[in-house]
Amino acid sequence: MQTPPAIVPEWYLLPFYAILRSIPNKLLGVIAMLSAILILLVMPFTDLSRSRGIQFRPLSKIAFYIFIANFLILMVLGAKHVESPYIELGQISTVIYFAHFLIIVPFISLLENSLVELENSANNIISPQVKFLKFPSLKQQIRNMEGNSGINEGGFVPVASYIGGRKSLGIAIQDNKNKSGIFCWTHLYNKKSYIDSSQDIGRTLAVPYTPKIDVFSLEQFLILKSISEQGGLSNFKLEILEYCDPKNLAERKQYYLDLLQK
Repeated sequence: MQTPPAIVPEWYLLPFYAILRSIPNKLLGVIAMLSAILILLVMPFTDLSRSRGIQFRPLSKIAFYIFIANFLILMVLGAKHVESPYIELGQISTVIYFAHFLIIVPFISLLENSLVELENSANNIISPQVKFLKFPSLKQQIRNMEGNSGINEGGFVPVASYIGGRKSLGIAIQDNKNKSGIFCWTHLYNKKSYIDSSQDIGRTLAVPYTPKIDVFSLEQFLILKSISEQGGLSNFKLEILEYCDPKNLAERKQYYLDLLQK
């Protein structure tokens, strides 16, 4: 008894079936099919971008869409008979499939990192769409405290500071759950800053992990976009300026804005 050639696996297995059939050697074909599934595990290591996600990475978006199109082509080829030109097309699509993980993703990640660094060097700004204030360094703030009688004279020390990227941000989120107050993002190199207030600082800081754009304001969206374009959270310092009653948030935020404009 011989299996009819028209019998194929379920539709969700067709791309891997096409990879299996694209290699003449049966053993190598099975290895390639299994590798096509396991290779998904290498993405955290081959994606070298400083900014996670592809929201603000146009080249990565293009590569992703090409990968999806190629995956759909493999799905179609998996349902075809093993004959020319489907064999040749399957081999080309198989090469593109593996190249996406091993070559394309690392190359584009490094290219985008380089482009961001060049843009930052050329402009020395975070974003033309966001207005920032000059924010003194922590050492300068301490000097101000020593040289003035109090915070009303222009000097202050933040309640807490967090530096170190996503891990540090995770700690900040935990530390500031259900806490109302004023916080500030400061770029470590050009010292530009963004001040904001929140009734739940921890929840607001968790916004970068939220995929839906409509859950935060346009102002927050612009600053998060700026942070992403500046090479990720590792280039920023987060400071909690003070905790205060939710009723006083607007007044205290304006206080710091006025203070830093002096």
